[in-house]
Amino acid sequence: MRRPANPEAFLAAKLARETLPPGVISFDAWAAKAPKKKKGLRPTARDSIATSIDEADAMRAKASWPDARPRHLVALHVLCHRHVYGVDPGELSGKTWTAACLSAARLLEREFSGDVVRLVEFIAWSWKREKRAHAKGSDERRRMGWRLQFSSALVTDYRVQIRTKKTG
Repeated sequence: MRRPANPEAFLAAKLARETLPPGVISFDAWAAKAPKKKKGLRPTARDSIATSIDEADAMRAKASWPDARPRHLVALHVLCHRHVYGVDPGELSGKTWTAACLSAARLLEREFSGDVVRLVEFIAWSWKREKRAHAKGSDERRRMGWRLQFSSALVTDYRVQIRTKKTG
């Protein structure tokens, strides 16, 4: 048997000549009949983060935090970051946002026994402290990131400060 000069063209011509049995449709026809994928059912991570920030800003304006969830605490961190540094923390998006929310939840349970109001007071205290230090203008200082904010590293300093004010 003789080989065709152009095998790809030969196969394409052979496929074009062949017909499908009755009742069988081509893949292209089947794919065209398939239902279209619905878009926009779930909000994107960016939309969810923006919603959390808006909700936290409303809670901050009302000074009402009982309904706050860990995502609102991370959003409060974003708002404080904007206020002190003038920019959003670029590292908080997608999976990093989720990790920050888990850290906030862990800190809330371990260090503040689930008391959201006390944790919000701690966040406010830490950012007031950061704003004073930032105003002094040392460029070598590290920025207050979400890992520091939602770790227990600053909680001891906060408790010492509270105790000093009570006894002093």
